[in-house]
Amino acid sequence: MRREGWMGAIALLILTHGISDAAASTMPRADFTRGSRVLGLGLGNGIGASIDVTVRPDLSLGGAIGSGVYGYDTTRWDAHLLYLFVNGGRRNLSVAGLLGIWGDTGYRGTLGLAPGLEIGFALSFPFTRELTGRLNLAVPYYGNLGGPYVNAFGGPSAGVELGYRFQPHLEGTLGMNGLGGLLGAKLNF
Repeated sequence: MRREGWMGAIALLILTHGISDAAASTMPRADFTRGSRVLGLGLGNGIGASIDVTVRPDLSLGGAIGSGVYGYDTTRWDAHLLYLFVNGGRRNLSVAGLLGIWGDTGYRGTLGLAPGLEIGFALSFPFTRELTGRLNLAVPYYGNLGGPYVNAFGGPSAGVELGYRFQPHLEGTLGMNGLGGLLGAKLNF
């Protein structure tokens, strides 16, 4: 099973070679650009996928799903909105507000999905032309959901990563997010 996961990651990296822009992991990012539609894949303590679409220059909508998060037999999902307060471009800090709903099959509710809320912010800072740091802090609200309330970074949209742009369309990252991702790739379509 792990062998197929690595083979899939390598295949995704090969496929992204001809795509216009990319970043890694399933974590939403504050440095989104006008008109971008981004599909992502993350690998780590689980496997996850995400999609983010910019609907206005300052507004992005997206969602993600991850399975096997933190080694547990659960599936975690989220739907989120990012509002860009500060667009730092390729040289300065970008800041976005983050609002979303999320769920985890480990928390049982009426729908079996256990929806909750997450609210926070996303930061992105380009250290160099190739190296970018990202930090998302999102506080999950559990409502009437039963525990356990253990999350390393809060909601699924939260996390920290360091991305290195190998080519204009290909970026690799190392980090951790609320879906358990360590490595990943995103492609702009």
